[in-house]
Amino acid sequence: MHLSLPCFGFALLNAITTVAIAPAPLLGPAYPPPTDLTTTSSVVPKAWAEVANTLTSWTASKDPVEGQVPDFGSYTFSVGAFSMYDPGATEMLQYHHTAPDVKNSTTGATEADGDSVYRIESVSKVFTVYLTLIKIGSVYWDRSITEFIPYLADFAKKTTPDPLNVVDWTDVTLGALAGHLAGVPRDISIASDDVLLSQGLDVSAEGLPPLNVSDPSSIDPCFRYDNATNTSCMGTPYLEAVTKRPPIFLPWSTPIYSNLAYNLLSLALTNITNQTFAAALQKDMLDPLSLTSTGLSGTKNLSHVIIPGGLSDASIDTTDYASGELYSSVNDLAKFGIAILNSTLLPAEETRKWLKPITHTSSLDLSVGRPWEIYRITQPVTGRTNDLYAKDGAGTGYSSFLILSPDHGAGFSILISGVQDPSKACSAVADALTSIVLPAFEAQAATEASQHFAGTYISRTPGLNSSIELVVNASYGPGLVLNSWVSNGTDMFSWLIAAGITDELSLFPTDLRSAPADKVGQWAFRATYGNSSLMSTEGLGPFMKQTVGAEIFQAVDSYFYGGVSLDLFVVDVDGNGSATS
Repeated sequence: MHLSLPCFGFALLNAITTVAIAPAPLLGPAYPPPTDLTTTSSVVPKAWAEVANTLTSWTASKDPVEGQVPDFGSYTFSVGAFSMYDPGATEMLQYHHTAPDVKNSTTGATEADGDSVYRIESVSKVFTVYLTLIKIGSVYWDRSITEFIPYLADFAKKTTPDPLNVVDWTDVTLGALAGHLAGVPRDISIASDDVLLSQGLDVSAEGLPPLNVSDPSSIDPCFRYDNATNTSCMGTPYLEAVTKRPPIFLPWSTPIYSNLAYNLLSLALTNITNQTFAAALQKDMLDPLSLTSTGLSGTKNLSHVIIPGGLSDASIDTTDYASGELYSSVNDLAKFGIAILNSTLLPAEETRKWLKPITHTSSLDLSVGRPWEIYRITQPVTGRTNDLYAKDGAGTGYSSFLILSPDHGAGFSILISGVQDPSKACSAVADALTSIVLPAFEAQAATEASQHFAGTYISRTPGLNSSIELVVNASYGPGLVLNSWVSNGTDMFSWLIAAGITDELSLFPTDLRSAPADKVGQWAFRATYGNSSLMSTEGLGPFMKQTVGAEIFQAVDSYFYGGVSLDLFVVDVDGNGSATS
């Protein structure tokens, strides 16, 4: 007896019912991803209009936004949403604001739109990791950087171990570099980075010993390279500078943000592939995805480039090209984000590996991936945890965010510029999007799940009294709630209660499908068990809370009959993603 919907040959009837207390959800989507983010039937356009009104009010007000961002209207910015299931979202869900300094600029663009080009700063790191996965795959993550950069291999052989002052490069892997777990320094020192030296301070007055900047042994080899002269520290001087800086932690100890790590990753990729980073980026990513506004030289055509206050260093290339020097637009970032979510250039398995945390920070709300900053958001209605795979970028005059919500097959991009540091302004926009539009994604997914899957499934077999009723009730909890279940005349809930298993079930989508989302096929759902008499965890410690909550991730597939899980439910769907049986 296969305890899944097709085995009973259920016919679907419409039914809506209310229920009580929900079991805890699995990590991941509560419903199949929403496919309509743009029509009048969707709740998302209304939420987007609310965000637009919020941003408009901010630009018109002199009051600090979130108490942190004064004169919000002084920033030029472009904001967009995108969806792998609704192509129209990219064009429809955008908002742009042009500040007076850009409107009156004699250099670059004078009006922000979807094709406006901004420096994306450290969002560049996502491009670097993506390119690495495209070119060589994650099988290289556990290999040492010394295998691919001879200078570091030679340095490691010749150097006496000194854990406090010298990085042991043999222990530094490509995967650790990509995930901020290599323990290596954040940056090398160029003149503009060394605060005391670049600011011309009297170091003796500051209590520090003087440095002889003419003595090569006293300063970083890259100190003589100054961005103000549009020069870069590259090649051997760069690697000399890398090896002169002491470690921050041992590899795999704790996440420490590093720009240097991504430059080393790109150098390794170049040596492995015998192809420059720029050439590989163009051939293997930008061209296939038609990212015409993205690249390392975004200011060659200034007509689309946003340059706040005529900022002179908007066009400067440095050695940090792999960690923070790319340019892009919200239209291009939409294509880029969709390509990641849709596994356009990677095997789906590689994408699933990539969109996972590899460590945590000291904040319960933030984990770390390669190079993801993973924000753990609580959906306000259902209380479900929604992981957002994001990367921010911040530098002189520019700030950015790329935010992916794999649970919804959708995401956001934020590009902002200003003479004053725009990073807090960028975060304020991200907060608005995730507090208003992200819940709308969830609500739209719930609405579509109700339309496509809720109802009563009744056996077509003559004389067989078997039925299942599914409902969607977000106030009860996430997922498709199994409101009643009769199998061959037996009330399965009564049986499950008597067996001490559960009196509540909610179904959650898996990614197991017999055909793509737009094809006729079967979709597998898994149910989580709950017990209304044990659901309250208020006042419990962390270990007891998990035990009382049935340790949901451990409980799946715990009960089966005839080798088939009692929590497996398979639905036949048509080409529109609607259940047929």
